[in-house]
This record gives sequence, C-alpha cells and structure tokens, in this order.
Amino acid sequence: MGWLLAALVALVLAVGAMEDPYPDDLLGVPPIATPDYSYIDDFPNVDCNLGTGECWETPSNNMLRAAAASPSAPSYLVSNTGGDGVYIRRTPNMTDKITAWPDNTVMLSVAGEPIRGWLHVKAPDNVVGWIPEQYLVSPQARPTQQAAPVARPSTSLVSNRSPKWVVPVQYWINSNGFPYPQAEVESVAAWAFDSWLSEIGESAEFMGYTDARPNSRDSLNVIGWGYDTNPGRTWRWHSEGRLLEADVILSPQYSQFWKITMLHEVGHVLGLPHGGDGVMQETLSTNRLPKGLTESDRRMLLDVYGR
Repeated sequence: MGWLLAALVALVLAVGAMEDPYPDDLLGVPPIATPDYSYIDDFPNVDCNLGTGECWETPSNNMLRAAAASPSAPSYLVSNTGGDGVYIRRTPNMTDKITAWPDNTVMLSVAGEPIRGWLHVKAPDNVVGWIPEQYLVSPQARPTQQAAPVARPSTSLVSNRSPKWVVPVQYWINSNGFPYPQAEVESVAAWAFDSWLSEIGESAEFMGYTDARPNSRDSLNVIGWGYDTNPGRTWRWHSEGRLLEADVILSPQYSQFWKITMLHEVGHVLGLPHGGDGVMQETLSTNRLPKGLTESDRRMLLDVYGR
C-alpha cells in the first residue's frame, strides 16, 4: 500500500504542476529567458497577447468615465466602410469581433493615440473596443466613400493622456547576461536618460545594480538583458496618468543596435509612444539609424511634459 500512496501523491503533484501559471482573465507574455519562465502578474493598464508578445495600453475605468462625461473628448464618425459597417474588436487586430456599427455612428476616443493604426473607442450602449482608424473621420470632415484616413483633432504628436512621471526618475540595472562591462552598460543608460531629460531640465538617478527581474511589479525601474523577439521591450505600470514603474529588456539577438535601442526604450520609460520620424518611430531602419534625438522626438517629449 505504501507504494500505491506514493504513486498517488506523485500523480497529484504532477497534475498540480501542469496547471495554468496565470488566471484565465490575465494574459501573460513570453518568457524573457530560457529556462526562467516568468509571467506578468500585475498589469492594470496593459493587455498582452501571449502568442505574439504584443502589448497595448488600455484605458482605466476612470478614464472611460471621464471620456464619457467630457464634452471635449475627441469623437469620430464611422466612414469608408462601403455600407458594410465596421466591427469593434476586443484587441487591436482583425480577430475578437464584438459587434458591427454602420457609417455615421459616433465613436468617442478613450485612449489617445492609435496603436499600429487602431484606435480605442467607446461606441453607443457603452461598447468599448478597437477600430482601424481608416474607418473613422472627425465630425468636421463629413464622411464620404473617398475620405482620407482619420482627420486628427490635434497637431500634437502625443495624447495629453500619455502617462508621465511626476517624481524624479530612479533606475536600477540588472547586468546579468549583459555581454558588455558594467561600466559601459551604466554609461549608455546614463546617456540615454540624459539625452531625454536634459531637454526638459531634469535628470535621472542611477540607484545601482540589482538581481530584480525587469518584468515584475516591484517598484523598481529595472533595465535588463533577456531573450525577446524584439530588440527591446518596455513594460510600464501607471495609474490615472502617473507613471509608477517602468522596466526595460534589451535582447542579445540585436546587440549590435543596443545603444540606440536603449535610447528608444528609455523614451517609452518616460511615457512616450511610437511616433514621429526619429528615435521613437515604430520601425527603425538598420541602414539609417539615428544617432540621437531628432526634432520630432523633442516635440513628443515636450507634448508629454509641457516644458
């Protein structure tokens, strides 16, 4: 009987180990390094696709309520659908349909700048989701079948809802796995923060080295090194427009571009989205990488911090 009891215990432990490592209503991200499988377990303002590793910011309930109550919130009309209407999606992609809406339906923008050509909107009956911006025009530009892409309500490159730091920025470095000396990593990180913050008369403070992982909610802003499908990735935690924490991972697969990637990701740490034609553009061409900030980068920074 002893061996049977031991076998049953082993079976229970094996089944328990096979359970999903995160709740059904929480999406994780791919592991940052093998075999260290770590998942995001606290992401109040970001959704992530486990299969692709893509993450996108989503508005908080307070933002939704504020947008619904604000007469000045940007609004759009559904257009250019050929009479077929357009589906609202749960995520910024062509899957996860919620419902379709006809031309001339008023949509309220609730999340600022588009994400890869998708805008987060609130439709009638409090339906919230994503719509390709090519099917939205401003109410001032009456819809026609040949209407251009979205007529944006502002010339600003950054939404005034972009999260930002309201306290001095402090950061740590996890140098485990970096193929460069600590002194060089520290120097490049300092250069990246200074490049941005000197534009607004601020500075960041390097707090030292840590073993904390750069994708966990621990109140530390950590820069680290780990395998990823992108040259770099930034995780941000924020609440009601205030940044609380931001972590960066740089990938060794793209180590030849790690310095400009550091500059790009630090821009995200400071609250900047993709945009413009400089360091913060979504796709950087390897044959014409910028050497530093451009005028569009500076404009985005000033749009966020208002200096």
